[in-house]
Amino acid sequence: MNQPDERGGRLFARACTECHSLRGSGGQKAPKLDGFLSRRWIRGILLHPESADYYGNAKISGMEGYEKLGEQKIGQLTDYLYALRSHAADDPALESGRRLFVSAGCAECHALVKGKDNGGPTLAGYGSTAWLTGMLRDPGTPAYYDVQNKMPDFGNRLPPEDINDLVSFLKALEQEDAELAQGG
Repeated sequence: MNQPDERGGRLFARACTECHSLRGSGGQKAPKLDGFLSRRWIRGILLHPESADYYGNAKISGMEGYEKLGEQKIGQLTDYLYALRSHAADDPALESGRRLFVSAGCAECHALVKGKDNGGPTLAGYGSTAWLTGMLRDPGTPAYYDVQNKMPDFGNRLPPEDINDLVSFLKALEQEDAELAQGG
């Protein structure tokens, strides 16, 4: 009962629900985190980034929705973005998603190389432990949300072990989403 994701969940309830909602409760100032970083969540951002479920209430703007790409291409792009958390993004089977990332204009704003700034949040390692840790430590850096950021920099507020627990909790939300989708 005292696993990192459980400790992270308790910390999330204390430190994050003023702004973020989860499982039907919490604030409305920031993205809902049900299924955070799951394929369903990524697909939702691609289709409607400025909806209240994603960045609309956070007043983070600038990304257009990609409905015009159609279901097949949205699926390819979703799979590619999901794979960025691991070396699976280099999988030749994801080449169509990689090409689509460039041709759809995503690369104009989102860098895929750590340390490079294209104006939007970096997607280098998107969804990985390192990406989540960096975002929690300082979401206001150019690598993440820069001047549009309203989220506190937890790197100055929480010890590293608490940030690690929050990362464990956030990563568990994806698994929770998969279990709900399977009816479990």
